[in-house]
Formats: sequence, C-alpha cells, structure tokens
Amino acid sequence: MRHRRRPTFLADLAKLKKAGINPISLPDKSGWTGSSVFQASGSTLVYQKNKQWDADFAGGKASFAPDWQGPLDQLKTLEDKGYVNWKNELGVDEWSQGPQNFSAGKSAFWYQGAWQVSNVKKAGFPVQFAPWPGGGAGTKPNGMLFSGTMWAVNSQSQQGDAAREYVKFWSQSENLAKYLDAEHAESPFTGGTTPESTETTAFTTAFKDGRYRILPSDSWYGATAETEIGSKIQAYLLGKESTAQTLKDIQTAAKAK
Repeated sequence: MRHRRRPTFLADLAKLKKAGINPISLPDKSGWTGSSVFQASGSTLVYQKNKQWDADFAGGKASFAPDWQGPLDQLKTLEDKGYVNWKNELGVDEWSQGPQNFSAGKSAFWYQGAWQVSNVKKAGFPVQFAPWPGGGAGTKPNGMLFSGTMWAVNSQSQQGDAAREYVKFWSQSENLAKYLDAEHAESPFTGGTTPESTETTAFTTAFKDGRYRILPSDSWYGATAETEIGSKIQAYLLGKESTAQTLKDIQTAAKAK
C-alpha cells in the first residue's frame, strides 16, 4: 500500500473505485483501526504544527478541539466519497479477517502496521508501506511510531546482572537486526541500524528525515484511553455522535487515569 500526499491519495482512491476495485479496507471491529488512523493522520496534521503537543496537552495548553478535528474529518471523508462503508468495516476483525482479505487481493489499500509486511509478501504481490497521507498538497507526511517492545531492569530483581546483560545484548545492532528485519521496524537507538527494504522505503525515509511522531502510549494514549477513544470514534463513524461531542469525549478519555 502506497500513501502519498492526501490530494493524490484521494485521487487514487477515486480512480480505483471508478475501475470497479475496492479502494481501501479499514476493518474496525475492535475499534483499533479507526483510532489508529485518527492517530496516524494527527501525526502529520497536529504534530507538524506543534511537536510539543503532548506536553502542551498535559499542561492544559492544548485540546483536541479544534486541534484534532482534521484527523476526525478525514475518517468521515472516506465514507462521504464512497471509498469506505464504516458500518461494514465495523463488522470485520482487524487481526484475523482483515489481513486475510488484503492478502486475498480484496482491496488496493489497507491500514495496518509494518509488522504485517512479511505476511503480505507471502501472498505474492508487491506491497508498499508508507506514512498515512494526512497533509495537503506540497507536504510530506509524518510517520507514526509505536514502541511495541521495550526492556527494563527491575531494581529489586535478584538477577539484576543477568537482566542487564540481556538488555545489553539487544542494544547491539547486530543482535537487534534480526528482530527489526522480521518486524520491518525502526531502531530505537541513537546511531542504531534501521533495516532497509524496498517495501518500506517511504516510511524509512520519513523516519530518517525526522518526519515522525511517537505514539504517546506512556501518557494520554495508554491502554484504557486507547480502547475508550476507539469506541468513541466507532460511534462517530456510525453517525451516533457529532464531531464536537466526539472530540470532547476523546479529551475526557485521554485525561482518564
């Protein structure tokens, strides 16, 4: 799946629909895809304007309304233009049926993580992974990074020395490379080696250019907030909540401890 600037992306979706091809699949049964696309769009629309948005939000200097209305509008636009039927998408599981459908060639575009690239390649067709095209004409999108695997040493551990050796092992580029290659992931270390692949060139280029934002899973987008935000966005996509109320509900969820 190749994502470029938003106008180009929407034009591509229009051409696909006109040709009788399902433009894009966004399975959202658990609420993950809707909330994740919302975050990916915000990575460009929100964070290119203010890289310190998370800190500002925590300090009461920023709010979801109006800062995140653009990302929310993008989700609705996809249905307004006939590229997505959200009612149908909410019936498709992100983690089982969604990947199967894309690998079977049932849509031209699909939203998921880079960890899916290896599985899709097995289907035997070319695949491209790139940042969500949230920006306007003439702009380059930010990628969104998720810290999926982290290591720490418990100060009370009776095996502290062994634990530190374990962390030291994974901090070495030659050791971490096999994991990063398998996941098509980026190295978290300064000076670390990020794997190169033709499938992820666009995303890796954004990363190397500094065009990325790290999902704040350790602050306002923790597990509980993510689940709640996903649910609120589902209601919005079904037309059960207004834009204003949804942004208000998302703000409440993000502040929940």
